[in-house]
Amino acid sequence: MKFKLYSASTARIYTPSLSKCSKGNIFILRDSSKAVGSITKKVIWKFADGKDTTFVPSTLFTQVKHSYNGIGKYNVVLTVINQYGCLDSTITQLSVNPTPT
Repeated sequence: MKFKLYSASTARIYTPSLSKCSKGNIFILRDSSKAVGSITKKVIWKFADGKDTTFVPSTLFTQVKHSYNGIGKYNVVLTVINQYGCLDSTITQLSVNPTPT
């Protein structure tokens, strides 16, 4: 019996800022996953506030913008799935801080 092993994409999140003040917070997050020997077919973002998103990437790097309604720490999970159904996930913690008065 022969088996074929497939490589999973390696999930990576890039963001220029891990912390924002609550007023007008907008986080820019980029999927900078590496897919050696495979093609990323699905990207799932979980923002820890119930506003998750799933899409098929149209470019090598995909970017999303997200804002939060409350102060706190949020664990953002990025899951990437390749054409073979192999998946990888990574977590980044974002912080929304009180706006100084």
